[in-house]
Amino acid sequence: MKQFISAISTNSHDRLEAKFFENTGSSPLLAHPTPYGIINAILVPMANAVTEGEEVLVTLMLTTETPASEAAAPGGCEALCDGAGNIRENIRVTHDTNANLRSFIEELDRISGKHPDPDDPKQRHFSYRLEYVFIPREDTAADHLRLLQNLFDALRPDSDTELRELYADMTYGMTPATVMTQLAYRHITQEYEGVTLRTMLYAQFIPGAKTQKLSDLSYLLHLDRALQDASAIGFGGSDALFGMLRGLLEGNNF
Repeated sequence: MKQFISAISTNSHDRLEAKFFENTGSSPLLAHPTPYGIINAILVPMANAVTEGEEVLVTLMLTTETPASEAAAPGGCEALCDGAGNIRENIRVTHDTNANLRSFIEELDRISGKHPDPDDPKQRHFSYRLEYVFIPREDTAADHLRLLQNLFDALRPDSDTELRELYADMTYGMTPATVMTQLAYRHITQEYEGVTLRTMLYAQFIPGAKTQKLSDLSYLLHLDRALQDASAIGFGGSDALFGMLRGLLEGNNF
C-alpha cells in the first residue's frame, strides 16, 4: 500500500496559492505532474507514483485546539468529518485550518480523477482513504509523546508481511511535530522490513515566485542511520567520518 502523509497548513487560507513546483533533484517522483498549479506539495509524488485504479491511504495531520487526551487516536474521515470534509465540532480547529483542509480535498479529488478535468489530458484515476492524526497546540512533553504514539499507530503496517511505501511532506506543521514525524519515520522503517520511505519532501515557498522549489530530504534519515552505525563501531575521526558521509550522498548509496 502507498501511504501519503502531510500536515495541513495553519496559515491564512488567503495566502495559499497554487504554484508550479521545480524539482531540485533528479527524482522523477517530484516532477510537476499537471498542466496546472498545485497548492499541496504531497500531491506531486502522489500523482507520479499511483497507478490506474489503485487505492491509496492519505494521512493528514491537523493542528487542533482540542487537548491531546480528547483527540488521541488516528481516525477515518467518516468518524471525524461531515459530508463536505469539514472536521466535526468536537474537534476544534481554526477557520483557516478547516478551509485549507477543504482546499486539500478539492485538489485531491481533481488529481485522483474523482471529478473529470478536461484541462488535464493525463488525468489519473485512483481512489483514496482519508485518516487524520491530530497535532495538539499544547507544547508539553506528554503531548509530544502522545503525538508520536499516534504517528506510530498511523504508520505501522497491519501485519509483518504487509509492504508499505511512505511518501511524506515536511512543508507544514509546528516544529515539535516535524521532529516527531522524523522520529516516527526513522523508527517505523527500521522496525518493519516491509516499510520503505520513498520520499520526504519539502517545498520552499518564495513570496512572489511563479514556481516553488521542491526537495527530497529523505537523505537526512539515511545520514542519521549512518551516524548511528558509525558510532556503534567507533568509526574513525571527524575527517574519515564525513568523508564516508559525503561518499554516501554523492553515490546515493543508502
